[in-house]
Amino acid sequence: MGTTDFMSVPYSLHAKTAANGSTTDELQTLSISGETLFISNSNYIILPTPTLLGCMDSTAANYDPNANTDDGSCIGIGDTYQGGIIFYLDGNGGGLIAAPSDQGNAE
Repeated sequence: MGTTDFMSVPYSLHAKTAANGSTTDELQTLSISGETLFISNSNYIILPTPTLLGCMDSTAANYDPNANTDDGSCIGIGDTYQGGIIFYLDGNGGGLIAAPSDQGNAE
């Protein structure tokens, strides 16, 4: 068996053309403040705020402190929930639900 020398290596060919780059090429400088991304030369991009749907009423049983858009799902006293009617909320996500009808035994 014989041996054959490589005629070129693709990465080394690319390095040869990269050596011809201009020394005046400007790198971009990035910084962020709040919802604004600043780029070199007074350019900027305002980043969108993600929408977090949920109940924003802090007195509701299903209040979501992370929500920034109310989705209309808030549950409060007098609402039906899990087959009953909410009649008490403790403000910490708990409360009491009453049966919608008499549950007594008719004998």
